[in-house]
This record gives sequence, structure tokens and C-alpha cells, in this order.
Amino acid sequence: MPHFRHPKPECVRIYYFYAPGRPTKNLIWIYAVGLNFGVQIAWIVLSWCTLVLFQLFMRRRAARAHKAEIVDATVESFSDKQSP
Repeated sequence: MPHFRHPKPECVRIYYFYAPGRPTKNLIWIYAVGLNFGVQIAWIVLSWCTLVLFQLFMRRRAARAHKAEIVDATVESFSDKQSP
């Protein structure tokens, strides 16, 4: 059986405050790390989704503007050919 060494009295007074907090800190740290990773992953997924949606919106807007330019140019060139 190992020999148990009694700590100094000043360490005993500190230990009463340290001992209950240690398991609590450990549980909070474990859950906080998991929560932090979950929040980061959720933020990354949200960021990716919003980037993709914004890019699709801007691409469609640019495509519509390009189609309108082509139609305007075609109409102008057609009207120029029709005038005497």
C-alpha cells in the first residue's frame, strides 16, 4: 500500500476550493470545446451556403444584363438595316 503524505496546512485550505472546481472545469471544458467546434462548423456551412447563393444571384443578374445588351444590339442593328 502506498504511503499517503499529508499536505501542508496552507495547501489543505486551498485544496477545498480547488477540488470541487476541478471536475466542474473539466466538464465545462469538454462541453465548451464540443460546442465551439459545433458553432464553428455551423458558421462555415452557413458561410458556404450564403456565398453560393450570392454568387448564383449575381451570375443570374449578370446573365440577364448580358442578354438585354445582346437583344438591344440586335434590335439596333436590325433597325439600321431597315432604314433607307
